[in-house]
Amino acid sequence: MFLHKILVVVTLLVLGHAAAASAGVIYGVDDVSDNLVTINPATGAVTVVGSLGANFSDIAGLTYDVNSDILYSTNSVSTDVYTINRTTGAATFLSTQDNNFASAAFDPNTNTFYVGQGSGGTLRTLNPNTGVSTTIGSFGAGITSAPLGLGFDPDTDVLYMAYGGTDTLYNVNTATGAATAIGGGLGINGSNYGLTYDFDADVLYLTDNGLDNLYTVNTTTGTATLVGSTPNVGGLAYVSGGSGGAPAIPEPSSLALLTLATCAAGAFARRRKEQEDTPTPVA
Repeated sequence: MFLHKILVVVTLLVLGHAAAASAGVIYGVDDVSDNLVTINPATGAVTVVGSLGANFSDIAGLTYDVNSDILYSTNSVSTDVYTINRTTGAATFLSTQDNNFASAAFDPNTNTFYVGQGSGGTLRTLNPNTGVSTTIGSFGAGITSAPLGLGFDPDTDVLYMAYGGTDTLYNVNTATGAATAIGGGLGINGSNYGLTYDFDADVLYLTDNGLDNLYTVNTTTGTATLVGSTPNVGGLAYVSGGSGGAPAIPEPSSLALLTLATCAAGAFARRRKEQEDTPTPVA
């Protein structure tokens, strides 16, 4: 019984350590102070990572390529593509877009970089290294301008879009670009959306740097629920604690702890068995 209790306690400690290590992070861009920030998904509280070192007053898209471990941003006015260092916040110019893209989302299953063109209302794919885009098709549904935000759920292969012109969440067909409304509206009447999907918790997050708030969005009803204040945050990108969204592997320290405990428990069991097998001297 004592041995069993030791193994249970150690296992719980290791699992708890692994769970803590696997917690994901929501990134955003403060387009007033030009800083990369992280956002608390429970409160909306913002923590500065570091300076971008570039003017991001017109940041529109933020997305994370889990396969290459790269955080990208797109800009709807300067039409520049940047990579962003998640440790320091520093942005590095990568390419110039061939159009003004109002949003971005990455599909890790097919390695596809989606962008939404506000002017004209079309879904495109983008080569971030060259800035060259390929048109998929029109959103339709009266979507002809910005603001709009994109977020991709890799578990269900669904591309979501939030459009400020109709205050509505949409499911976007990635083969045709056609957008289908979900529910009767977000209910926030925002002005500049950022969207990202936390596939570890199955939660769609939306920010609006006009209203300066963070929301969760019900993907069945299309309604938004206020989380908290996120001043000046444009663009959202979720980065999982696991590699490429896969279940997190325990850190070496956790594995070492589990191995040590297992060996100690084994030694304890052998010693106890030897004591039980040793004949008791007769007085």
